[in-house]
Amino acid sequence: MRVAPPRLRREQTAEQRMVGGHGRAPKNPDPHACMYVFCDLACAAIDFGIIEYLVLASDEAIKRGLGQIHFVYVPAANDSYRIHGTPDPLPDEWRIQNILMQIPWLSPMCVGVTFCNTREQAALFLKSVGDHIFPSDYSVEQITDGMLSAHVSREIIGVNKGRDYRHIRATASSKYYVQRWLDRYANGKLPVTLTLREGPRDVERNSNLAAWVAFAKSLDSEIYCPIFVRDTETYFGGVSQGRNQEDGSREIEKFVSFPEASLNLHARAALYELSHVNLSVPVGPFSVCVYNKSVNYLGFRIVCENAYSTSEEYLNWLGMKKGESYHFAGPSQKLVWEDDTFEVISREFKNFQDLISG
Repeated sequence: MRVAPPRLRREQTAEQRMVGGHGRAPKNPDPHACMYVFCDLACAAIDFGIIEYLVLASDEAIKRGLGQIHFVYVPAANDSYRIHGTPDPLPDEWRIQNILMQIPWLSPMCVGVTFCNTREQAALFLKSVGDHIFPSDYSVEQITDGMLSAHVSREIIGVNKGRDYRHIRATASSKYYVQRWLDRYANGKLPVTLTLREGPRDVERNSNLAAWVAFAKSLDSEIYCPIFVRDTETYFGGVSQGRNQEDGSREIEKFVSFPEASLNLHARAALYELSHVNLSVPVGPFSVCVYNKSVNYLGFRIVCENAYSTSEEYLNWLGMKKGESYHFAGPSQKLVWEDDTFEVISREFKNFQDLISG
């Protein structure tokens, strides 16, 4: 008995292979219009602070009249990276794969991301890309402190006042998928996103869970759909360390939540853009709101003296003063220098509503 040959997928023509994909031209960087951004992980921490480095580089590319950037990660000594602080290297590897590799694509100018295997490979890459590099004096052999997140933040917030650093955007594809999710779960209501900090480090900076739950309950359910975005730690078996829990962690489970935003940076960015307003305390992913001009946000509890990076002294060194928002923030982008109590959250939400109504 003759057996029919297997059905093969339709092959592309030679012409289609030349243009790539489904007939679309590949997004190849123009070497004369592309800036190569080197991010040295011997200095830069493997966290959301890379977003600030991205917007700083994007701003420099615009000043140089360049329309594209190619992000290049350089490993630290022994072809590793600066330890984030976890005793187990696996969480750091997860951050590399799921945070760092996703961050550059938040810039519409990004046309490529390279993670060098060794510093020697990075040195060869550096020699091959021409004059358009960032930082302009970058050297693989001589590491400076310029990529430390504190120095990057200070340059954006305190040194270059007057420049608009809101250069990141959600991708069109991520907005397409998240909008489908909102159509189903928000069902035409205005999404109000509540991003929580519940991690085991610097627990005094964590969210006041009882207050956030009370605020979610107070919203008119005919108009608004509160959506909780929980700390990524809680989705990997971690126990919520939120302040003032009072069973708040269990109460949150009664509301709509979007765990995909906790695990996928582009889903998070799309949710923030598509939401009516986003409320949070300072937490790493809050940068996704701060540096996007298409996002409405309210940030609470800016100062927490129990953690150095949120002490008033440190914030003043960065260039921020109590009561101020970021110098490049829009009218619907505000920092609230008060604790995240129910009364404060409710008051600021009402003020936001009055603002956009006007």
